[in-house]
Amino acid sequence: MLLTLLVPCLGTTGALAAEIEDLYWDPPTPLALQDIHGRQHELGDTVGSVVLVSFWTTWCPPCLKEMPSLQRLGSMLANDGLEVLAVNVGESRERVRRFRGLPAEPIDVLLDRGGDNARLWGVQAYPTAFLLNREGRIVMRIAGRVDWEDEMLVEPIRAELALAKASLADNRLDDRERAE
Repeated sequence: MLLTLLVPCLGTTGALAAEIEDLYWDPPTPLALQDIHGRQHELGDTVGSVVLVSFWTTWCPPCLKEMPSLQRLGSMLANDGLEVLAVNVGESRERVRRFRGLPAEPIDVLLDRGGDNARLWGVQAYPTAFLLNREGRIVMRIAGRVDWEDEMLVEPIRAELALAKASLADNRLDDRERAE
């Protein structure tokens, strides 16, 4: 299913079409990037969690406009298990650290300094985000600026979070049954 939304694009008189695609495929490469504090993050470590990976830059007006709603989404769903990785593409750690709109907890800001991961993931425009299910598979791609508090986006994320919780509960039940 391909659903197209028209959302305003900062600095233009027209609109930017955000494409939202339902998918089901493995990421082309697992992310293994440092955050702005120098800590290593690996996407493989998040299997079992629902993860939103958003590729962005500080020079992209739609990215800057979208960042506050991404921050609020991360805060709103952190207790439900959503992990948000904001992957900055092609910029230095110092530049990203100085960026005033930098998201705070619970969003991790990772650095793809050479842009290799963005290219491998097929990112052609900023911002582009991917929703990964508990198995680490991409289930949705969103290209273009969106409002992350829009129920049309929050609903499928909550559905993935519910599936992850149900799976975790089933695994715990299986573990207890084996222990008996």
